[in-house]
Amino acid sequence: MKYIMPIVCFFILGFVTNEVFFDRDDGRTDEDAFFNVRFVLKEELNGPSEELKEVYDGEEEAALRQYKEENVAMHVSEDFLSSYAFYDLVERAYENGYTLETGSMTIDKVEPDEGMYEATVEVSYSKEDESGTVNMEADLETNQDGKVTDIEYSTYNELYRAIGE
Repeated sequence: MKYIMPIVCFFILGFVTNEVFFDRDDGRTDEDAFFNVRFVLKEELNGPSEELKEVYDGEEEAALRQYKEENVAMHVSEDFLSSYAFYDLVERAYENGYTLETGSMTIDKVEPDEGMYEATVEVSYSKEDESGTVNMEADLETNQDGKVTDIEYSTYNELYRAIGE
């Protein structure tokens, strides 16, 4: 009997520690999700890079698909990768002679929703004689692996119009 109490206490302490410090049992960590959210926002709102310019100049859908596979696939869910129009703002900027660059970025986890994040990204756009800045606001969702599964920009049209012709 004197050995049972320490064993019971050990199991209770282990359970409490797991619940308090790890807060989930699905394998996801907030760090993974935060990293992926940040990466995807920077990837989508910067550029175009020289490599992406070559893809646009070649105008091959397969080349863009391969570029997405190489650059964002490990940070987003498979369904999201195949359904989301990555780089559409960067492509519009390139077509109209602009370059996009991210500045300050804030990302907040939405409590109590698991995997939900709100982000604000300062995006500068510039071409030869014109420049400006737009604060892009986005809601992002991640899955249990911490990969991005959805992005919704509430200020998408503001940047889209700014980099128009």
